[in-house]
Amino acid sequence: MMQFEGIDITAPAMFPHDSWNRAETLGAITWLWLRTSPYREAPLSELDKYVLPVLDNGQFALFTEQGRVFGYLSWAAFNQETEAQYLQSDNVLHIPANWQSGNRIWLIDWFAPFGDSLRMKTLARRYLFPRSQAHSLYHKTQHGKPKIMRFTGE
Repeated sequence: MMQFEGIDITAPAMFPHDSWNRAETLGAITWLWLRTSPYREAPLSELDKYVLPVLDNGQFALFTEQGRVFGYLSWAAFNQETEAQYLQSDNVLHIPANWQSGNRIWLIDWFAPFGDSLRMKTLARRYLFPRSQAHSLYHKTQHGKPKIMRFTGE
């Protein structure tokens, strides 16, 4: 776990020499999952598809301040083919190897149920992806069709 601006960030893929506890991390992510719509309505078996592969490959960041977890994000590094498939269906996420198939960064899940999205975005741009471009699918559009969002590091 690394500390930046008073925030502890657990991100094994970014800080591989830092220790972290898998069970505690799964518990924290599950706790956030259950407080984040629409995930809280999903069956817990979905954790097997969307969270356990992330714990295996370390492509996540868990944000904690003074012992209180407040945010989580996960990302995949797709190749061009997997990226094209992802834009059609998130079924590509059910194959663990797809999460690390290339160098195109896609933010997959973003939980900030207590209003800390802007703070997470700033920290992610500054410390997790400072020299990278990342993409995400924004699902809350007026027309119901996901929109591709792009982020660049600071």
